This record gives sequence, C-alpha cells and structure tokens, in this order.
Amino acid sequence: MEEIQEECKKRFPIGCTFIAVGGCIHRILKEDSYTYSIVGKNIWAHSGGGYLYEDGKWAELVSLPEEEPKKFEKPDVLYHSKSTIKVVKKTTKIKKPLAINSISINAIKK
Repeated sequence: MEEIQEECKKRFPIGCTFIAVGGCIHRILKEDSYTYSIVGKNIWAHSGGGYLYEDGKWAELVSLPEEEPKKFEKPDVLYHSKSTIKVVKKTTKIKKPLAINSISINAIKK
C-alpha cells in the first residue's frame, strides 16, 4: 500500500483539484493529518475529501495547482475622507496624485 500511497502523492499534489472515487464534486486537496492516509486498502484524500484510491480505482484529477499564486499589487497610497476612499498612484511629474479608483464608505456600511 505504501507504493500506491507514494503514487497518490505524485498524481495528486496538495492544492490540486480532483473528484474522489465514486464522487461527483470537485474538491481541492488540502493538507491535514489525514491527507494520503492508508485506510485498509484505500488511500484517503483528506478529512472529508473521500478517497484518492479505492478498490483499484483512482480519483479523477481535474487540474494541478497553480505553480505561482496570483499576486496582489498594493496601491501606492490609500487616501480617505469621511465619505470616500481613494486609491491613488504617486507620480513625480504631477504635483497631485491621480485617482485610480473611488468607493463610497456609505455603500460598504449597508
């Protein structure tokens, strides 16, 4: 069973999307204390995730995890007043910053 467990680790890396054996729901493989556990002659995905291998059948791999997670770019400056929050970008050529986005605080409170 250890060989099948190692094959599961290769086929289904943490973060991949899969459909468990006999299942129909897309799941993302999580790492917890049950991930890749041997249960009898089966291999558990993770807690509540179903089996990656059961009775000679493999789960279906839907997609591999993204190699590089999407990066969030921080705005240069956050400006706020009582009624709005503005994301502005600093510039050296213009004395005042340029507004890129503006949202109403009142809309957020609702």
